[in-house]
Amino acid sequence: MSAVDGRCGTILDEETFQWIDAAEQLPDADTTVLVFAPESSEAVWLGYFDGEGWHSVEGMPYAAGAVKAWASMLRGPVRGQ
Repeated sequence: MSAVDGRCGTILDEETFQWIDAAEQLPDADTTVLVFAPESSEAVWLGYFDGEGWHSVEGMPYAAGAVKAWASMLRGPVRGQ
């Protein structure tokens, strides 16, 4: 489904994402994703898995087991013709 934002003329495509259990599946190494770490000061934040552990996009490591789920990044708005 699409909607038109009259302020900037951008067509906004509706997107959804799915949380993936971090204990069951990991993203490709060094790919930025949304992370869910419920005990952190920001429960949902951008981060990545470096092949050994999770880090925020700022490079700060998460404690082992802190990231419970992750989701791929959304595409974002698509410019209309």
